[in-house]
Amino acid sequence: MEDKIKERKEKLLNFFGKHKNKLIYLILVFIVWFGTWIRTLPMKYLQGKFPISIDDPFIFMRYSEYIVEHGKLMAIDYMRNYPLGFNLGNEVPLLAYVIAYFYKIVHFFVSSFTVREAAIWYSPIFFAFGLIVFFFTIKMLFDNKTALLASAFLAVIPPYLFRTIAGFSDKEPLAFFFMYLIFFFYVLAFKSKSIKNSIIFGALSGISTGLMAMTWGGVGFVFYIIAFFAFIEFFLNKLDENSFYTYLSWYLFTLMSFLLLISRSGGIISFLKGFNTGIATIILIIMIVHKIFKKYQIKLKNIPDTVLSVLASIIGSVILALLAFGPSFIIGQINYGIRKFFTTGQNRWALTVAESQKPYVTDWINNFGQLYFFLLIIGSIFLFYKLLSTIKEAKYKYGLLVAYIIFIFTFIFSNYSGNSILNGKTGLSKFLFLGSLIIFIAVIMIFYLYTYYKRRDIFEDFSKFDRIYTFVFIWFFASIIAATSAIRLLFLFVPVTTILVAYFFSFIYDSIKNLKDRLYKITGFAVLIILLYFSLFAFAKQTYNTANGIGTGYGPQWQNAMSWVRENTPEDSVFASWWDYGYIIQAEGKRASVTDPGNLLVYWNHLLGRHLLLANTSLEALEFLKTHKVNYILAVEEDIGKYPAYASIGADENYDRYSYISLFNLDLSQTKETRDETLYVFRGGMSLDQDIIYNNQVLPAWSAGIGGIILPVKNMKNENNTIVADFGQPIAIIVYNNQQFNLPLECIYFDGEEYDFENAVVKGCLRIIPSIEQDGKTNMFGGAYYLSEKVRNTLFGQLYMLDNTKWEGFSLAYTDNMPLAIYQGRAIGPVKIWKVDYPSYVQEKPEYLERDFPNQELQKAR
Repeated sequence: MEDKIKERKEKLLNFFGKHKNKLIYLILVFIVWFGTWIRTLPMKYLQGKFPISIDDPFIFMRYSEYIVEHGKLMAIDYMRNYPLGFNLGNEVPLLAYVIAYFYKIVHFFVSSFTVREAAIWYSPIFFAFGLIVFFFTIKMLFDNKTALLASAFLAVIPPYLFRTIAGFSDKEPLAFFFMYLIFFFYVLAFKSKSIKNSIIFGALSGISTGLMAMTWGGVGFVFYIIAFFAFIEFFLNKLDENSFYTYLSWYLFTLMSFLLLISRSGGIISFLKGFNTGIATIILIIMIVHKIFKKYQIKLKNIPDTVLSVLASIIGSVILALLAFGPSFIIGQINYGIRKFFTTGQNRWALTVAESQKPYVTDWINNFGQLYFFLLIIGSIFLFYKLLSTIKEAKYKYGLLVAYIIFIFTFIFSNYSGNSILNGKTGLSKFLFLGSLIIFIAVIMIFYLYTYYKRRDIFEDFSKFDRIYTFVFIWFFASIIAATSAIRLLFLFVPVTTILVAYFFSFIYDSIKNLKDRLYKITGFAVLIILLYFSLFAFAKQTYNTANGIGTGYGPQWQNAMSWVRENTPEDSVFASWWDYGYIIQAEGKRASVTDPGNLLVYWNHLLGRHLLLANTSLEALEFLKTHKVNYILAVEEDIGKYPAYASIGADENYDRYSYISLFNLDLSQTKETRDETLYVFRGGMSLDQDIIYNNQVLPAWSAGIGGIILPVKNMKNENNTIVADFGQPIAIIVYNNQQFNLPLECIYFDGEEYDFENAVVKGCLRIIPSIEQDGKTNMFGGAYYLSEKVRNTLFGQLYMLDNTKWEGFSLAYTDNMPLAIYQGRAIGPVKIWKVDYPSYVQEKPEYLERDFPNQELQKAR
């Protein structure tokens, strides 16, 4: 019996041995299919017409439709940044052409196929293309099992889903396809045995870099990886002819691609002056100088050749830059580098855009899960250990390994969370972030110089480092830097994490396979399967559930509103709204807008926020609108939650108009009935945005706050479907220094009527809204928005929140049937559009068309 089992086992192993490659590619096909299929699940909600997100996908869909109709994009897009328009030379247009020609190819065979369907299908298709190239890149770097496992993780890991899902026709799927091509060709180049192949593949990598630059501004990430990889290779004395010509050909073809394909590149001078491209240039100069020094045997006693070449190149480059561009250029580059590294100096716009916010380790853990997060760190430790395997003496090898472990944990956890002392802003956090890096580099340099002078045998081991591990390690480190700068760049971090986690499993698998004890082997493989289940298979389930529940953000409310716009407004009408909705107005309403998510003119966001949404008089708003030839303004319920964003951007350098709108919920447990009235208690929280003086005591803004509001109501009845109530003066419960102050509030807005009270200390207004349950049961006093005096007096407060019909120049032209209410615990509200009519005395203000901030203090965040 045992002989038969052994015979069958051998036959099975022989079968898989003979058909190994077929099995590998069969698994790859399944991974690509499964990842793509998951990403097509939202199709049933998109109706073949609507993207998922309400911002960037709409502009690329509109541009694709324009290309199909006219053959190419317009030079100036006058539907954007009205009335100046948007110069398409400032855009990266390749994606729109890719979608347009994808449509043409499919439409040739399937006549019913539309441009919109092409835009919706584009993301999962290029996800699949990218995943295939990713697999072959990792296969070249490691082996089949690591490549398959990394590809499987990339197919199902949740943070990689949204930007590659059907309907998300944005830049990332195409950009990442090119990024994987760049790495694929570059790895082929430096692994080639002939200089000719190194030059060819390096050139293909450079062309792919140019194509990525035509797609996405994040191409700078690739410059960091390739440039610093080449520099490390040089510093480790591994700069052979193939490596040099690989980098040279990549650099030259990248430069040519920028000059020939990208109109906004600014020419060769701009390429040399750019921060990312400048780093790549300096690395090339170092290589060339080193080859010259080596050819003519230029040396300095007791200084390593690599160090001499670096010092000479940097000094020479600085002198040339000073002569060509002046000292301000050098200072500017240094300041830019510091800001990029520390992610400091963010302006108000960046801080109010969710995807531009600085992420923390807690955000990484929330996206990846604790298990995966620690597996990737351990995987990086295993990778670094493998990198050091050429060092003969254990004390040096393990000393460097310990230094790396201390560094990686200190560096990462120095930005732990926004609510801790390690928030990236405190002195301790910055010290750990920068200090850990400086100390780690210092340790490496000391070891490098020590071995050069004292232990040449160990020094020679540096040149034996496997460049594959060096490349992945540089990729990992560049990704960490990117992932600490903005939440949207967490997407950049994902691919290399899958490689490290896959390497962790491969490393452990190989270690277990070499165990001699059968029990240990079985136990080890069982643990490995459990870890895979709670990481890979858990991701697959989570990603499936997420994808299956994603629909379009362009729902019936928006569809009805934009249908009304198309059918009821002149074609040359201009709309003003907060920038988030500009692309929808342009693509679906077919009307021009003042601002949009492109945010090329950030100053206009300040102007629109300050002089429209935060305007204190109709004249202030009308002057801004007339300057931009606006016919209609639009506001939606989401603007309530976005109030802090545009109040921050629209405020002056002292944040004069900054505030927010807080929702207070009815607390039924605190509601009391007396003989004459019912006391409704609304619970919530909002800081005062202005000082209040009461009984000679100052209740200071941003320190004192409103914790609740008491609303007395008597004699409430329903007359002709209208609620009529006799309100008593509401009381704001203000808390400061552990003291409570019950102060009279000036205003209530309820069911279309505003009730004002005399002798009020708090000048705000309470907008009462109903709460609606799923069964239709309604409580007319379910919640309330509190509008401070600052908010109450703005255009948004008056027109949208308080339904004021008496603001001169504004008449309500459209509103849907959605009430401002709480529906099943979620705030809802109408889309509203007002027609603008200009009294004869309203004049334009040319300063409202300026492109740049007149005062940089207006951009600074506090």
